[in-house]
Amino acid sequence: MKNSTLQGFVSGVVSIAATIMVLQLTTPLEGDYHALIDQWQTLLAHFNSFFLIYIIWYYHTKEFAHVQNVTADVVVSVGLWMIFLALIPFATSWIEHFPDDTTPQAVYVALIFICIVTNTFTERLLKKDNPNITFSSEASKKETIPLYALLLLAFINSFLFPGLNVILIFGITVYVLYLTIKHSNQDYSLF
Repeated sequence: MKNSTLQGFVSGVVSIAATIMVLQLTTPLEGDYHALIDQWQTLLAHFNSFFLIYIIWYYHTKEFAHVQNVTADVVVSVGLWMIFLALIPFATSWIEHFPDDTTPQAVYVALIFICIVTNTFTERLLKKDNPNITFSSEASKKETIPLYALLLLAFINSFLFPGLNVILIFGITVYVLYLTIKHSNQDYSLF
């Protein structure tokens, strides 16, 4: 399969996932700022989801920038990644309806983690099929340890203080945004 064909499809799926998330936002029922403050968890969950989807797509695009060989196993891996990425708006909407419940929070964190793992698996397949390309540095491995630790903490927190989990995910989002800006000029994969 051509790299450009796969990337076009991926960009389409990511665009649709981000659009669905925006369309799912509910308008406050009152016109004052108190109604907006009452929806802080929903707004923060949507913010987190949008930026995490965008950043994951950004790294995915960078990984494929110099790829010559796209094999069937890469296509399957990317398909798995897209399935879980496309479920993030579902989990975000679930959090909107049940912001203080454990299951929506745990599913949300699990989906983010699975997206990162499937993206990492895809990167390894790409390295195997394109040995002349390097994706990540030793520094990235050191920087991803806190990311995985924060995701584990967020998953555990889903069972302890689920209503505050969006704040922890916001911290993860800010950390990932920081790393993205820090490494924006490098051929670098965070995941």
